[in-house]
Amino acid sequence: MASRHKPPNVAEAGSRIDAFLSGKSPEMDLSGLGLIELPERLRDASALDHLILFDNRLENLPAWLEEFQNLTYLYLFRNRFRAVPPCVLKLGSLRVLDLGRNPGVFLSDSLAVLANLTEVGIEDVRLTELPSFLRHLPRLDSIGAGENEITALPSWIDELTQLKYLHLRDN
Repeated sequence: MASRHKPPNVAEAGSRIDAFLSGKSPEMDLSGLGLIELPERLRDASALDHLILFDNRLENLPAWLEEFQNLTYLYLFRNRFRAVPPCVLKLGSLRVLDLGRNPGVFLSDSLAVLANLTEVGIEDVRLTELPSFLRHLPRLDSIGAGENEITALPSWIDELTQLKYLHLRDN
């Protein structure tokens, strides 16, 4: 039976990693490559601050990603995550975390350890309410939670004193 997906484009991923390592790219964009795992070569780019992994087939991230302590932006939009990988919880510098379009991803209260988050993307992940970990993020100013099944705001929403943007369209 033929696969419905193109094989992962590991060669293109390698080229993008090389471009970053040679200083020709300010961020690491490995989106749209159909990756099922991150190339080991990426480990050499631990100084990067933006990691864009949209539109792949990732279900987990390697433990060594916790070495990326300068990482401030992590875009995991449209993959196959069922839970937030444990290494993400060790990325204390993260300001932006996008987990949108990972249907059914479990959003544990342990995400509250990411106290520097200012923006969280959780669009189309089959939520029926805003996850409670959000209330423990003192710097949070933007929540993208559209295309879920949220019917009411939690009583604690006014505790998010920095919140400027709350996207709930198509709930």
